[in-house]
Amino acid sequence: MSILSKSKRSLRAARLFRLAGLFRLAGLVKLAGTAPFACLVMALCLAAWQWAISPAAAQPLLKEKQGINLTIWTFDYPQDLTFLKNESSTQIAYLAGHAKIVEGRVYFRSNKKTLKVPSNLTKFPVIRVETAGLIKKEAIEPLVKVFIDEVKRSGAKKLQVDFDARQNERQFYASFLQKLKENLTVQSLADVKISITALASWSLEPDFLPPVVNERVLMLFSMGKGEEKILAALSNALSKKIGANSRRFSEADSGELCLGIGTFEGAVNEKVGVFFPKCRNWYVFNAHSWSEASYGRAKKLVKTLSR
Repeated sequence: MSILSKSKRSLRAARLFRLAGLFRLAGLVKLAGTAPFACLVMALCLAAWQWAISPAAAQPLLKEKQGINLTIWTFDYPQDLTFLKNESSTQIAYLAGHAKIVEGRVYFRSNKKTLKVPSNLTKFPVIRVETAGLIKKEAIEPLVKVFIDEVKRSGAKKLQVDFDARQNERQFYASFLQKLKENLTVQSLADVKISITALASWSLEPDFLPPVVNERVLMLFSMGKGEEKILAALSNALSKKIGANSRRFSEADSGELCLGIGTFEGAVNEKVGVFFPKCRNWYVFNAHSWSEASYGRAKKLVKTLSR
């Protein structure tokens, strides 16, 4: 039995216990000769009982009922997320640094900005990969080392690669991901999941990535002109069954689909909600440091989109 199922049973048992007490209270009032008043007391007590469960206790039930998985990205800003101490189901994808590839060399710059995350939240590193000119296959090994070192340093069970690979860089990217998985396995880190961010346009092209990738997050913000056309084509591609030999990057069911959205793109997000109403896995990017208010808006947004 899952932890969520156990939590649900515990809450149900607590509710039944409270309910029995409320009925006993109403019964005592009735015995006192005020039956109409007893009904009023019962109604008020039931209403109070219904809303008595704390947000923290209700969160597992909410998550189980809605099945919404929320991850927030933190970028190159100071981040104090201590206000999330009661949001145990939210995950944090934090920017660990930038890796710049110059021909066959890799230069890594770690993110030195302050990051405060409650200890009960799951967090994992994101490394932004950028290139300057043509890149060489000799850069694969040092790039893999950057990611392996960050996994060891953080102790995370998941890492994310943020690389907007151009057409002529995709073979390099595929080879890098394969090598990264091999190195994780060799170093007894095979349980570490590999997540990647993906440009929306990739979803309309043949899949060029190896099967070692555990999660692909489609980036549906800052898409530029033609965003509605891209969203419509992507939605259409996801709804179709196509042959294994022509499998596209975007093929996934609603349980596997991961979408990345920005809090600052209201018009685009409305379209996302129309085209992908069954998505339950959301990554949200904020243009500035997160606050309790901006997080609240993000949480409300994903619940609205996951109608």
